[in-house]
Amino acid sequence: MVIEKEHKKSLINEDGETDESRTEQEEEFKKGARQSALRWVLLTFGNFFLFGSYYCYDIPSALSIDLKSGPDGLSDKEYNALYSVYSFPNIILPLLGGIIADKIGVKISLMMFSTFVVIG
Repeated sequence: MVIEKEHKKSLINEDGETDESRTEQEEEFKKGARQSALRWVLLTFGNFFLFGSYYCYDIPSALSIDLKSGPDGLSDKEYNALYSVYSFPNIILPLLGGIIADKIGVKISLMMFSTFVVIG
């Protein structure tokens, strides 16, 4: 009997709730988040953000008229060189990043690469 009372006391947390009621509350919260309209709004904004980013970076013809027009406009060679400078590192750096991640581990490389991104 004493053991049962101690076991019941251990299930009650500092808020006076049992662990079972906490997990039920967490499940209700997760269900609410999955069914909320905010989820769809955030998904839509995220899609528009990514679409705009990829549109500008991966479709150079979308910006060619704007960059070539005007008094300081780029020539065809300059414009293509500008896009090449952006594209060539994206071929090589993922390979080097994969090799580094294999050598030093995923956790350390994630922290290192995140630090590089934050520093700029």
